[in-house]
Amino acid sequence: VFPTVLFVTIGLIYLGFYMHDKDKLEAIINETLIKGRSLLQNEADMSTGFIDYEAYYQRGLFYSLQDNLQEKKDEIYNYIRVQLKSGLFLAGIDTINVNVTHTNISIEVKAKMRLPFLGIQELFEGSGICIIQNNSSDIQNNTEFIRLFDIFSGVAGKITAVDETLGKLKQVLNKLK
Repeated sequence: VFPTVLFVTIGLIYLGFYMHDKDKLEAIINETLIKGRSLLQNEADMSTGFIDYEAYYQRGLFYSLQDNLQEKKDEIYNYIRVQLKSGLFLAGIDTINVNVTHTNISIEVKAKMRLPFLGIQELFEGSGICIIQNNSSDIQNNTEFIRLFDIFSGVAGKITAVDETLGKLKQVLNKLK
């Protein structure tokens, strides 16, 4: 009876470690998504969250076309790599994939649970000992859209060809109603 009780007790302890690591991975991914979204929208620092308003105001009208997403992707990747180095009990990180566009950030982390008992690791190889956590976040930059719309609508009123085209477009849309 004692070996069975001991085995069940140790199993429950390791189940707790597994659940802790799984939740920790999800929390780190979600925090990184929030900070990465702030980095892409507002040029914020990943570790402190400080927004560099000088860099934000210096970017041009079409910054998204000239913005270097690779640097920001690397910054997000390095941030999550540092966050995953500590706080996990059993999980060993295998791969970290970060994909960044102007409208979306996605992060996928694959981790493998390391069990300290000889022979047990091989027994559980095919049954869920690998954790794959992934999440993505859409980036909706409404203030930037309003700013660009305001600029273009102000310019469109001053150019007669654009004004005539908008008038014709309104006539076509009114006929479709």
